Amino acid sequence: MYKIEKLFRCFFLSSLLLCFYITTAQAQSVLQKKLNLKVYASERLESVIFRIEANLGIRIGFKVVDFIPYKAKPADYKEATVSQILDEQLEETSFAYSVNKGKLFIKKKTDKQLVDRNRRSSVTFDLSQP
Repeated sequence: MYKIEKLFRCFFLSSLLLCFYITTAQAQSVLQKKLNLKVYASERLESVIFRIEANLGIRIGFKVVDFIPYKAKPADYKEATVSQILDEQLEETSFAYSVNKGKLFIKKKTDKQLVDRNRRSSVTFDLSQP
């Protein structure tokens, strides 16, 4: 009976480790996938994100309304990773991307992140005022 319990525990732990490995590998692979993408000067940022979604075949979590005022940076990406494209396109915006449980999300940076980013460029904001 003891051998069966030991075997069951080993099987359970192995399965758990395998699930963790697959989740971690999938999260990294989303950002490391390479795309060919041409971004036009007249294009909006949300359009670029929609095209990245279409090329990857996955949904990206973001609020379209937040991206309305932003224009995309014109570029011609050849074999560029998703992280390289997003880094360049989101560079001068208040957005950051992250991967959580294998899914890609783009959200507004928190006030603390904005202050830290602005401190590096020697500009600070008083966030205590409404």
